[in-house]
Amino acid sequence: DQDIQTAEISFMHLDHGTMYSFELVAMKNETHQHDFYQQAITGKQVTGCHCLKSDDNDISGRPRGAKAYQKNGHVFFEFVDNSRCEDAFSFSRRNTVEGPEGTYVDESVFTSDFYYLSNNLCDDIIKPGMQASDDLSISKLEVG
Repeated sequence: DQDIQTAEISFMHLDHGTMYSFELVAMKNETHQHDFYQQAITGKQVTGCHCLKSDDNDISGRPRGAKAYQKNGHVFFEFVDNSRCEDAFSFSRRNTVEGPEGTYVDESVFTSDFYYLSNNLCDDIIKPGMQASDDLSISKLEVG
């Protein structure tokens, strides 16, 4: 019986949202001469974009604390940035529609993308205002 040894390897300072390929090669000399054999483990890993907090299990990176409010014929949005990889946010509406051929999801975009650059990596409160509001006179969305 051989003792099984384990080791933990950590990589630091990797870019968020990036795929890395790796190859781990174990080389062993059984006879202490020049005849080595090797075993390789290869794989790919993608680093996350999320701003994981110790009390948060959601690693998706999607915004947190989303709020919507209506004012002067527009629906406005507010949320907390929870991603280290974003440079824009898109807004769309999804409706589940029951049709004669079954249920499907109807998605519509009602405003242009909101581009955002922050000095902070996480936790900015995003308030796009009129730039990414839903104009109820155009969308005909019934709120209430």
